[in-house]
Amino acid sequence: MKKGFTLIELLGTVVILAIISSLVLIVTINILEASKKSAFKTSSLNAIYAYNNLLNLGGYENNSIDVENVLLPLENNNFIDGTLTFDQNTKIVTANYITDGTYCADGVKGYLIVVKGSCDLIDNYKAKELVANPSSVDIYAGDDYDLLTGVYLNNFKDTPLDVEINYSSTPVFDKNTVGTYEILYSVEYHGVTYTKTRTINVLYQGVNLSASPDSLTIYKDSTYDLLTGVALKDINNTVIPNTITYTSSPAFTTAAVGTYTITYSSVYKGTTYTKTRTIEVIYEGVNLVVSPSIVNLESGTSYTMLTGVSFIDKNGTTVPGTITYTSSPSYSNTTLGGYTITYGVTYRGTTYTKTRTMRVYQALTTYSYTGGSQTFDVIATGRYKVELWGAQAGSGGQGLCSGGLGGSGGGGGYIQAMVDLTAGESFTVVVGGAGGNAAYSGNYGVGGYNGGTNGASAGGVSGAGGGGGGATTFRTSSTTYLRANGGGGGGGGADGGYYRYSSGATTCGGCGSRNAGAAGGAGGSGASAIAGGAGAPNSCGATGSSGSGGTYYINTTYMTYVANTVGTKTGNGYARITYAG
Repeated sequence: MKKGFTLIELLGTVVILAIISSLVLIVTINILEASKKSAFKTSSLNAIYAYNNLLNLGGYENNSIDVENVLLPLENNNFIDGTLTFDQNTKIVTANYITDGTYCADGVKGYLIVVKGSCDLIDNYKAKELVANPSSVDIYAGDDYDLLTGVYLNNFKDTPLDVEINYSSTPVFDKNTVGTYEILYSVEYHGVTYTKTRTINVLYQGVNLSASPDSLTIYKDSTYDLLTGVALKDINNTVIPNTITYTSSPAFTTAAVGTYTITYSSVYKGTTYTKTRTIEVIYEGVNLVVSPSIVNLESGTSYTMLTGVSFIDKNGTTVPGTITYTSSPSYSNTTLGGYTITYGVTYRGTTYTKTRTMRVYQALTTYSYTGGSQTFDVIATGRYKVELWGAQAGSGGQGLCSGGLGGSGGGGGYIQAMVDLTAGESFTVVVGGAGGNAAYSGNYGVGGYNGGTNGASAGGVSGAGGGGGGATTFRTSSTTYLRANGGGGGGGGADGGYYRYSSGATTCGGCGSRNAGAAGGAGGSGASAIAGGAGAPNSCGATGSSGSGGTYYINTTYMTYVANTVGTKTGNGYARITYAG
């Protein structure tokens, strides 16, 4: 048996039919709406064509007309507002917000915008301008940047339209290369091409003005470029081409020693960068000069210690500085000897020193007879005059019994010579002693100190020989430089005659019995002895001979002869040494 539909099934069927009916209605309404919209668009286009034809026929002289005045048999020509305009350049007619009260159209043929409702809705779809905001962009080299940032096609509601925007760059944009790029944006929308340009400046990053080194020293009168080592750089130490200026306090010059503060500045993209540098101009080749380095000063003479001492640079310019000095041992111009004077001056943390030798000497040194050796120490280097006198010899004795006189002793020799001596050298000076005078018989004269020989004894009661004079010498321990020889002793005189009894007693007995006087002793010592005078002959009362005068010896390897005399010195010898400079 066939059943009927249940209530639920009936309700389901009704719902399905209702849905189908709704869909059919919606589709139908859309179709009708599309048809109406299409008809309005066609009418709008016809208005554009009609106005274009009128212009071609010369029907209107103006370039704008109210759309309701287009008097052509147009279907559905129910426009109530809007205008048509003609562009003389492009020869294009444009519909501007033409409406029939239900629909509104705007645009040109081929790109006509049609909306239902108020013409204000047109502004949602109508392009106003291509925007690139901001028009100038600064970015740092290496930073990422989207060239379409802030770029859009704006509608008349000032909201972006969904369109694809193209661009080109002059030169080709490179985010890593510093420079200025012109970006040209363009978009075609509804038959119109919109363009906009933007400037993008790719800037250096981490800009810094550097002056390396920031502190330096240069020499006086040298040439120096104050921009040396100064540059505007980025974070990668890349030099940025830019103008750098500077000021100096005080005004910079290498002609004046001093400290200068240089302030550098450079303006880059509206920002001023500054840097300071300290430059010290100093003297070059500074030197402490002490001239002369050796000063020979006669004892008791005043001397200013800073004489000839200066602190100068390589050009001889005086460098300011306090020069001090010390002496070792403590200096005294009355104490003979050598002194080391140490001068010092400090410049820029460095102490410069020089030494000078001061020699306080006695200009004239004399030596008399002492019976021993004496010393001459050379204090000052220089030339010296050395003078030596040998000692005189003794006279011969007189013979008894009114005998002859003994001969006189020879005088000591004299020698003068020059010699160059060096400080620190030491010499021995020996002054000769005078020879002794003789009496008679065995009472001979004793030889003088330093080489004088004894006189000879006499026979009987004749006069004995006088002693030879000693030599005066100037020598080292191993070498004789100079010697003045002593004189020769005088010869003894003959007796006047005598008689000897058997008891041994003697008495003067006239010239019947005589003895010759003894010869005088030889005077002097060294390489060549000076002969004494001869004794008197065996002749009653004969006189003895005089001794020879002293001569000299000079070692020409060291000494330079000046003058000499023979046999002029009486008494003991003598020596004199004079500093000649």
